[in-house]
Amino acid sequence: MRGVSVIICCYNSAKKLPQTLKHLADQQVDSNVEWELIIVNNNSKDQTVAVVQEEWAKYTSSVTCTIVNESKPGLSFAREAGVNKARYDILIFCDDDNWLNSNYVQTAYGIMQDNSYFGIVGGNNTAVAESDFPSWFEELKSEYACGTQGDKDGVTKRFYIWGAGMVIRKKIFEELKEKQFTSQLSDRKGVELSSGGDSEICFGAILLGYELAYSSKLQLKHFMSSDRLQWSYVVRLMLGHAKASYKLAYYWDLLDNRNYDKKWSTSLFKRSKMFLEKEGVYSIYHYLKSHKKVTDKFSLSYMVRLQSWVEHMEMYDKYDDFINYLENLKKIRVKK
Repeated sequence: MRGVSVIICCYNSAKKLPQTLKHLADQQVDSNVEWELIIVNNNSKDQTVAVVQEEWAKYTSSVTCTIVNESKPGLSFAREAGVNKARYDILIFCDDDNWLNSNYVQTAYGIMQDNSYFGIVGGNNTAVAESDFPSWFEELKSEYACGTQGDKDGVTKRFYIWGAGMVIRKKIFEELKEKQFTSQLSDRKGVELSSGGDSEICFGAILLGYELAYSSKLQLKHFMSSDRLQWSYVVRLMLGHAKASYKLAYYWDLLDNRNYDKKWSTSLFKRSKMFLEKEGVYSIYHYLKSHKKVTDKFSLSYMVRLQSWVEHMEMYDKYDDFINYLENLKKIRVKK
């Protein structure tokens, strides 16, 4: 059915949701465009559901707000539950701390109607915070899904769109399911900072022949609580990204038609060369001792490399299956 389903996946989101819901209630949408709001409660331990009910009742919006409970912990499971519940053909994934501009839903609908070859679209996410931004934030803001996602409007050469504010066609999920595409990543669960599910969705969309695109007309504010602006959080965030990037790197190699190591031992040898570098030994020391000792981006980059090596070690008895899965994906790729 033609329209827009806005999906917010929540875990202990009670404090963040009031402003997020207010911005959704303020959406200016043409009367001929149908849309809905879906809240997925993913094992929250706080008053998330009560807050949603109380806050949405404050507004005179005719838009339905449906609450879905998903007991399996993890963002990927929550998204799947939201997609299954969605009535409309265009989806917007709105994080619990995303404040969508008042024309976001209308703009997303228009872009997808006018560009049938766009599968996923992202916009410009501006960071806002309850405290001053630290000096390092500007350089690392993309790790927080903040900034622009293209140099100009239209198809982007990037292989990913951030999940925060992602606009995507529902049929992509249906087609991926039909092709037996399954997630190989452990996406964010509870307070864990593992990630990559949004990039994996983008990978699947590209396999199916869809384009990723950027639109400067899609604007949102991404709220940063003070705890997320601590350096210790950055270290956890980057290590979470590194865990996902291990497998995502194989995806990007596949899309770029680059060869990847089909033997675990061959890849291990190449990855282990980092230990011959002085900085490699330095990163091992801090990885084993304490992440708190990593106080700059340079040291953090070596921590990330080491985390990728750790991920490879843990793939020892699963590597062959993963490579076979990648080889099978080549068969479903749509040639352009």
